[in-house]
Amino acid sequence: MLAFTLHSEVHAETAVDRFLEPGFDFDAAYANARRERLGDSLEITVVPLRESIATKRCAGRPQDALDVDKLEALARIEGTPDDA
Repeated sequence: MLAFTLHSEVHAETAVDRFLEPGFDFDAAYANARRERLGDSLEITVVPLRESIATKRCAGRPQDALDVDKLEALARIEGTPDDA
């Protein structure tokens, strides 16, 4: 995986990760994604929880390790199967 993070002085609390070599099958992840509505006018794409966990593991950054712990706890609460 090859990625870098973009930061903005205007939006300091919102960093954006840009994947140059994602380390996962983007087309498969996107095909398995679902659309969720936030508020009245915003629709987002959400990849399955297990794919998010796999991507975070691949990245291997300290924050990703913390995220993996939280996402795995969420998967246990939701009863998400390992292959979901």
